[in-house]
Amino acid sequence: MASLVCSLCGATYPYVEHRQRCSKDGEPLHVQLDRGEEKKEIGGDSLLHRWQQFLPFGRISDDIDLGVGNTPLVKSRRLASRLGMADLYFKNEGLNPTGSFKDRGTVAGIQRALDLGFKAVGTVSSGNMAGSMAAFAARAGLDCFIMVSSRILPEKLGPVGIYHPYLMLVDGDYGDLYQESLRIGEELGIYFIVGDDPFRVEGQKTVALEICLEMNWQAPDFIFMPVSSGGNMSGVLKGLRELEERGMIARRPQVVGVQAEGSSPIAKAFLQGKESFERLQSTNTICGAITNPNPPSGNRVLRWLEGGRYGRVMTVTDDEALAAQRELAEGEGIWVQPDSAVTLAAVRKSLEQGTIDPSARVVCILTGNGLKDPSIFKARPVETRQVALEGLRDLVTSLSKE
Repeated sequence: MASLVCSLCGATYPYVEHRQRCSKDGEPLHVQLDRGEEKKEIGGDSLLHRWQQFLPFGRISDDIDLGVGNTPLVKSRRLASRLGMADLYFKNEGLNPTGSFKDRGTVAGIQRALDLGFKAVGTVSSGNMAGSMAAFAARAGLDCFIMVSSRILPEKLGPVGIYHPYLMLVDGDYGDLYQESLRIGEELGIYFIVGDDPFRVEGQKTVALEICLEMNWQAPDFIFMPVSSGGNMSGVLKGLRELEERGMIARRPQVVGVQAEGSSPIAKAFLQGKESFERLQSTNTICGAITNPNPPSGNRVLRWLEGGRYGRVMTVTDDEALAAQRELAEGEGIWVQPDSAVTLAAVRKSLEQGTIDPSARVVCILTGNGLKDPSIFKARPVETRQVALEGLRDLVTSLSKE
């Protein structure tokens, strides 16, 4: 059996209840599993079957998984050499079915919705989670309500609308939209599977399990990952803790959360030694997927880091993120959103600051495919060369000599 536990006060709620936050202090709940069978043999065709011993589901639907997980862990060649590192890896979550890490949490959230008998689901998103939820709701045959900010880039709407959800552009504060969605869901019987929903976090933790499996249970020294709401980082921290408790890894890696400098409430609180963040009044960054002035799991992340014992949160600038995005594409053939490239930028900055050693074994989680955000080319056009057909040979000849 399992239960739902408040990450702050420790209050416990029955697993069968539909709850996402503690009724006493409003903090997010997480799933507390009874210790089950502990084995290193991992099997099963779908994500939820593969990691069933770490998940709370007694029954798993066979027809809702679109091929989530088992994303490649790619060892860097050229960039590691440039940085003077021996062991740098990229976990490419952009190769999930809808192009981002969100699919791990979505498939787990959809399973929970089906278990509880919901006929409709929804979410609040800036793009990636919206597309993921719309796709998996369509797969499961559930009505889907997607709420996005009215300031969303128009090119991000197509990859969501193609699944034909109820897509709503909402005027108003994005930080307040989260709470409003939960209130509406409770009133109307819609399960809003938001960023830090307990079961979304259960799905998101599988990336940490998968990294350690791919490394033959020899955990890396550091895992760098982007941070927005804090739900994904909570999942990674939880997954690593469960692996250590089961004796499947000898020690936990340090988890380094990375925020954009122009939207960094969790990083600011961490650097000030606080266990709670202050809500931002405004944000300013091109990294829209990790922009959240009021991250609902921000305080949980700060608590679970235990003042730096299990990791930290840092920032990089937009220019550093864009430079890292180009480096990943040119140096490794991996195109990601700038929001994902913040991890490589943070590794570079950490090496310069001496907070990681070049000999460390480091994994960067790349959360979203570059195809998710082509708008970046408006500000930074692709370099081209125009030439008449009769001059083509001369141009290629001159370029080949550069």
